[in-house]
Amino acid sequence: MNATKRRALHFVLLIGILSFFADFVYEGGRAIAGPFLAVLGATGAIVGTASGASNGNHLGGVNYCDCDFDDVCVCTHTTNVP
Repeated sequence: MNATKRRALHFVLLIGILSFFADFVYEGGRAIAGPFLAVLGATGAIVGTASGASNGNHLGGVNYCDCDFDDVCVCTHTTNVP
C-alpha cells in the first residue's frame, strides 16, 4: 500500500472514530434531558413536550410522561407514520 492510500485510510478511520464519539455524546445528552428537567421540578407535561422537541418530532405523534410520587418520570413517545 503506497503512502497516499495509507494516509487516506487513516483519514477515513479517524473521521469514523470522531463520528462515533460525537454521536455518543449527542445521544447521551438527549437521553438525560427529560430526567434532568424532572429533577429541576418540571411537570410531566413539560418534560414530555421538551423531550418531544429534542427528538425533532417532525413525524407527528404523542409524548406522554408519567411521574410518580417520588418525582420519577417515565416518558414514552408514539409516532404516527402514514
